[in-house]
Amino acid sequence: MILGDVAFNALHGQYHYDDVSFELFDCAAPQRKPCPLSQGFWKNHPEKWPVDSLTLGGETYAKSELRQVLRAPSRGDASIILARQLIAAKLNVANGSDATPVQQTILDADAVLAPFAGRLPYSVPPSSATGGIMTALASVLDDYNNGRLTPDCVGCHDGDDEEGNHDGEHEDDGCRGDGGREHHDEKGDDDNERGDDPSTPQPGPRADGFEFGAILGLLGAAWVGAGVRRNRTRGRV
Repeated sequence: MILGDVAFNALHGQYHYDDVSFELFDCAAPQRKPCPLSQGFWKNHPEKWPVDSLTLGGETYAKSELRQVLRAPSRGDASIILARQLIAAKLNVANGSDATPVQQTILDADAVLAPFAGRLPYSVPPSSATGGIMTALASVLDDYNNGRLTPDCVGCHDGDDEEGNHDGEHEDDGCRGDGGREHHDEKGDDDNERGDDPSTPQPGPRADGFEFGAILGLLGAAWVGAGVRRNRTRGRV
């Protein structure tokens, strides 16, 4: 064991305890937080909700009311589009996911809902100025809820819905067994790009040089054979 000068002298009694102070550091690796889950997951798994109520835009909703909002068709209502993603984001935060990427977005979403009287829905056209703000905020929350803003999270993540819905949201139900996203190439295909059966032997690369030499050999043999036949014909004449 190698000791520094201070530690060596202290070990050999050359310092009194009052002369030396030690500071301990926790070198343990930081704990990664769980991955967020999509609004479709929370809609279909109420038994996994970490809370029984949430506040949206200053209005407190019970779990049963929040589930109604998640199940409600948007029908071109920007307030529902935003509320569904806001519910999922707040459930993810309550479930322990890292809220840092969307802290301000959540505050902005509550602020844009707050001026409306009563409870959701508010029938806000997405084409209106307020509706545009709502859908823009919902898009950011959708990215968060689908794990695109928390690449270092750990645990089960349900990923993106392949079909989605007409609002551009993702409603994937449940988690994949591998605990993360499936790996695809740039074209969206699986690792086996050609879709071939891996158990079927595939043809090897063509030996173009060898094939070209074989062709020349055949042509040469044909030419020699033709010459022999001509000599035989002349001999008979």
